[in-house]
Amino acid sequence: MKFVLPLLLIFTALTINSFASCPQPEFGVPPCAAWTRADAVFSGKVLKVESVPKEEGFSEGAKKIRFQVLENFKGVDNPTFAVVANPSTETGGVNVIKKGETWIIYARNDIVGKSFTEFRRVKIDSKTPNAELETLKNIIAGKTSSAITGQITSSAASAAD
Repeated sequence: MKFVLPLLLIFTALTINSFASCPQPEFGVPPCAAWTRADAVFSGKVLKVESVPKEEGFSEGAKKIRFQVLENFKGVDNPTFAVVANPSTETGGVNVIKKGETWIIYARNDIVGKSFTEFRRVKIDSKTPNAELETLKNIIAGKTSSAITGQITSSAASAAD
């Protein structure tokens, strides 16, 4: 009986998240994990930023941003690509995105809203090298690897002896 309340809370949280029309930004997630979860990943130059009418089912203040695609890392086969960005302060809000800027965008296909919604973005500054951009290039080139390091302190086989 004492497990019912925690399970109910977890189920409720999962249900609410699954019905949300726009995913929330994720922080602390490495680029390779975000790339895996995304339906589209690209770097692009902002061509146009416009408001999304509220009747389209997005949050008030949401913006539709059209990009000229500079590099396609996943799922983008057009020279321009549009995403919807919610007015979240967690990613600096949508008002920080200006025409002419270059960004890396991670987006999910929102089937309900019939659009792509961004869940992670990283501004590319031409003055400094961008580690995230290099990581994405390595993912596409197949140059990424994972390794687990550590020291075995005990094993099941020695415990049985």
